[in-house]
Amino acid sequence: MWKPERSIVIAGFTLDPDEAWVQRFSQEYSRLTQDKEDLERIADWAIELYASCAENDPVELSREAFRRGVPICTPLETRC
Repeated sequence: MWKPERSIVIAGFTLDPDEAWVQRFSQEYSRLTQDKEDLERIADWAIELYASCAENDPVELSREAFRRGVPICTPLETRC
């Protein structure tokens, strides 16, 4: 399972590794789309991806999805 190099703290709360994965994926994908996609939709997509891609680096996975032009809420056809 992927874990952040250091703890991620938001508003005084430390995120669990699964929450950190979703946050990192969502943040990077939003940055790549220049905030043109709804962050909540990205986060929902990240939650779905986490079930099969928890071993992968979320930032790299978001970059791969963006490069491939995968629409949000479409399963990534990759072996995670």
